[in-house]
Amino acid sequence: MEEQEGLQEQTAAGTEATEEEKEREETGQKGRKKEENRGGIKAWLIVLLIALVAATSSLTTLAVSTYLRVKKVGSYTITQEYYDYLVRYKRLFEVEELLKEEHLYEVDDQKFVDYAIKGLVAATGDRYSAYMTPDEFRQVMANNSGEKVGIGIVLSKKDADALVTIVRVYPGTPGEAAGLQKGDQFFSVEGESVADLDTSSLAELLAGEQGTRVNFTVLRNGKPVDVTVTRDVFTVDRVLTKNFEPNIGYIQITEFTGNAKERFNEELDRMLDEGIQALIIDLRDNPGGYVEDVCDMADRLLPAGTIVYTQDRAGNQDVQKSDAECIDIPIVVLVNGNSASASEIMTGALQDYGKATIVGTRTFGKGLVQMTVPFVSDGAAVKYTFAEYFTPNGRNINGVGIEPDVVVELEEESSVYFLTEENDAQLAKGLEILREELGWSEEETEEEEELPLAG
Repeated sequence: MEEQEGLQEQTAAGTEATEEEKEREETGQKGRKKEENRGGIKAWLIVLLIALVAATSSLTTLAVSTYLRVKKVGSYTITQEYYDYLVRYKRLFEVEELLKEEHLYEVDDQKFVDYAIKGLVAATGDRYSAYMTPDEFRQVMANNSGEKVGIGIVLSKKDADALVTIVRVYPGTPGEAAGLQKGDQFFSVEGESVADLDTSSLAELLAGEQGTRVNFTVLRNGKPVDVTVTRDVFTVDRVLTKNFEPNIGYIQITEFTGNAKERFNEELDRMLDEGIQALIIDLRDNPGGYVEDVCDMADRLLPAGTIVYTQDRAGNQDVQKSDAECIDIPIVVLVNGNSASASEIMTGALQDYGKATIVGTRTFGKGLVQMTVPFVSDGAAVKYTFAEYFTPNGRNINGVGIEPDVVVELEEESSVYFLTEENDAQLAKGLEILREELGWSEEETEEEEELPLAG
């Protein structure tokens, strides 16, 4: 869940205004001419906007209308409603003109428009609504698709004094081919120390076009390792799996976008074919994703009935349902404070039906649904909240979250990426619950062997 940049404010220096007042006192006519020119520009801006409305709206043919005549521009007919609309935004034109003429720094016209629209959306006070420029929207869509250019790693930093560390190497990526490992710490890039960089700054250094190389040194078990990686296109795998004894499958879903639905179905089918008797679904640090995808995935786990329903401000409801076919094995779902939105849809439904034991800490509490509307003319888009959602039992979890059935705090609050089987108390509790349900004793699991990550 992304937060978009808000409306920025810029103000002219007071000394500039003071100097201008002195000049006007000395010349007299100069100030009046400036005001006259400003009035002409206002009229021209209004007429230009009216012309655009007239060219694109069939309403211009209606009989009830207002006529505006401006010399050298012509006459246009608009409805009273549109005229009132223009008057309401008159101040916007005035401020834009003032900044264009008198601000110390020039600002691109399109940037004025973009930030004016961002301000409109920000006025809703909704952190989940945002206007995205064409470039911003393309980036969002690229992230959601999972197709990226780079080396295929996830970075994190435990604290300000620590080195940036690799916490995940995606399968089938240049990073994996170069031998990078979870736990490698970045020491230098292209011969320059990166000890003081945060994850975002380091990611920028590592980014680049397909086919280009990047050289860096990592520390592995305290020893320097020189690495050269050629950047390439790769797919971010949203689903990672493991197997635990006795016949317990583990599926981690990092986000409900990209290839999540396809990979979940593939891995679940594989595990069922191999005879798993229980399942752990790890939704920790999963920020959400597409409602349709999470409902399709939850349908594999739920009996016939409601998965989730949404309700808009007019009271209209949209209900997502599951069919009667579902797997019938014990399930544990791992969650934490960063499990949000679509993660909470799956968690809430499984909890309401009693189909899973929820283990971890209270979830984030995002019970709102957004609609994204792209503008085909230039590729920009607006994302806005249009409904809230409810679990099958009618729970509204927005701002509240979901309380686990079994609360397990981690000794050290940390990203899931830093956890291992030795210090992951939530995973350990999930395995304990499932092993008890399956009737397996501790002695039978002493020789447990973990299978490698499935790509």
